[in-house]
Amino acid sequence: MFYALCGVESSSDKTKRIDDLCAVEPLANGQAFEVVNGQDVWHPIWKKPVNHQVNGKFISTVTDRVWENEEVHGLTYTQTH
Repeated sequence: MFYALCGVESSSDKTKRIDDLCAVEPLANGQAFEVVNGQDVWHPIWKKPVNHQVNGKFISTVTDRVWENEEVHGLTYTQTH
């Protein structure tokens, strides 16, 4: 999911994907993401703490996506417990 959110090609080998993900730079304007071809492409600031404003937004988006995926696949907490 991190690869897709950050615009990293997921079909390349694992080492290249990780290198590309680590190479994602923060945006000069300080925003968390930019829209490219109608898609949000995130730019977390890897060298900052997770509670940094940009990173917090990124983590929130990841959490939302995981929750949405679980709902789609019927894996919500209330259904499994």
